[in-house]
Amino acid sequence: MNASSGTIDLSASIPASYSVTYTTVGTCPNSSNFNLKVIDANISASNTVVEMGESISFEYNGFGADNFEWYINNNLVSQTEILNFTFNQIGTYEVQLVASSGDCSIDVIQMIIVEEKITSIINLIDKGSLNIYTINSNVVFDLNNPSFENIEMSIYNLLGQEMLHLNMNGSGKRTIETNAWANGYYIVKVLFAEQTFNETILISK
Repeated sequence: MNASSGTIDLSASIPASYSVTYTTVGTCPNSSNFNLKVIDANISASNTVVEMGESISFEYNGFGADNFEWYINNNLVSQTEILNFTFNQIGTYEVQLVASSGDCSIDVIQMIIVEEKITSIINLIDKGSLNIYTINSNVVFDLNNPSFENIEMSIYNLLGQEMLHLNMNGSGKRTIETNAWANGYYIVKVLFAEQTFNETILISK
């Protein structure tokens, strides 16, 4: 505290509640007490990259605030501590939380990216979320999106015999050994969202 001005510098104080006693000096000393609170704010988001039509839960994560204002691209959308919001358009969104207590307020921003919803196997491959290739004569399925579920993959030889069938969910990579397979062309069949995609691969050892 500055004894001359009575100003209290809280810039180095951690978020907490404080009790301050101010005592005057002189022939008639006097004391007075008051309480103050240093607040802070952070946003806890359930996700930061989603597909169009998906929802994100945002929650105040801080100390001391008891009033909340949530803005999305500068539009006020909620005044509750927790915000659940569905993003229905593709784009980049600025989510701002203004948290306050009394005359003290603080704001924090979280950026959100909303992507096109993948509705077909062609979108899945075009976006690079699914790659099918061969390496050292083995077949590799590389899936890169944790929200994908129930993707079925099969490999057939040119006689129509199924050589492999597997299911994949979320992100991950599967390498299929083909040592026992004959050299030649094979058909990879991928089933996703009730749609089918076929690709031809060559096994050559």
